[in-house]
This record gives sequence, C-alpha cells and structure tokens, in this order.
Amino acid sequence: MNTDSVAYTYAMALSQIDGVDLKKKEAEMILVSEAFQSPEIKLYFDSPTISIADKKEKLKKAFGQSVSKEVLNFLFLVLDKHRETFILSICAGLTEIADKEFNRVRPYVILSRNYPEKELKKIISEIEALINVHRKDFGIENQSDKIEFIHKVEVQPDLLGGIYMRVGDYMWDSSLSRFLKDWKQRVLSGAVDQNAVIVAE
Repeated sequence: MNTDSVAYTYAMALSQIDGVDLKKKEAEMILVSEAFQSPEIKLYFDSPTISIADKKEKLKKAFGQSVSKEVLNFLFLVLDKHRETFILSICAGLTEIADKEFNRVRPYVILSRNYPEKELKKIISEIEALINVHRKDFGIENQSDKIEFIHKVEVQPDLLGGIYMRVGDYMWDSSLSRFLKDWKQRVLSGAVDQNAVIVAE
C-alpha cells in the first residue's frame, strides 16, 4: 500500500469520527498542516530518535487549545502507529473527502498575463459556466447540487496566450503554446505540408 492510500485511509477514518462535524475537522487539520509546513517542526516529528510521548506532549502544547479533543486524539493515534510522516497527506486526503461531500471544485487556472479585475472576473465566470455545463467531463459526479468553486489562478507568460485549466485529474488546454506545439508535431510528422501557405481573405 503506497503513502497516498495509507494517508487516505486515515483521512477517511478521521472523517467518520463522531463528535465534530467534517468542516470543523478539516479546518483544524489545516491548522495542524500549516504548522507542519515548517521544516523544523516536520523534522522534529519525523525523527525516529524522539519518543512518542515527547511528540504527544509537543502536540498537546501546540494544539491542545486550538483543536478539538477528537482531532487531538486522532493525531495521538497517528503517532502511536508511527504514521507522523503522513500528517500532511492525511490533511490533503481529508480536504479531498470534504470537497466531495460539499460539492467543492478547485479549478487551477493559468493565464498568460495579468488581467484587470473586471476581465478576470469574467474569465472566472466563464470557467465556472464551462464546468457547470460539462460536470461529468470534469469528474463531478453530482449533476444537480450547486458547486462551490475555489479558484487558484497563476500567471505564466510562456503560455503566450489562451488558458490552461486543471480540475483534479482533468485538464483543458487552449493555450497558444499548446497550439504551436501541436502544430509543430503535425509538421514534423508530415501531416501538414511545410510549403503550404494560408492566405486570409
């Protein structure tokens, strides 16, 4: 069993623990994972030379007042099972479970340049409309409930023009750089006559 599947199993177990709703569990695990982004903290908890008791005490001091006892006890269980290196992956798995539960979609959008706020909102709106119309193509099982969009937008000038978008494992690439790459492949493969000239009327 690989790391991702182990982490997802733990995340699923956490999602099913009674006493705290899923959104609260997710928020608390995000808080923990943000701390574990620190190389020093991650190094401490990943170290096999530090006792489980000491690690639990550190967790209790750091999060005892900011997370529920259910989540804290779950983290203690993770330590007992020597799965502390999976904490960030467990958090990612829990967010994935919550996204499915609450019909959340996270489009990752790359643009070739910065757009004024008004134009950017229009682009985002069109992307949301595209995903809504083609839910099944983007891996969204529920075909009726309202989608909550959580966008991540970046600018990469080497895209040249157009838009690249990824939703989970689904990609949509209408960038100029992709068009040029495909055109080059067609020319090299002989699918396009290199001497052909296109004249616009």
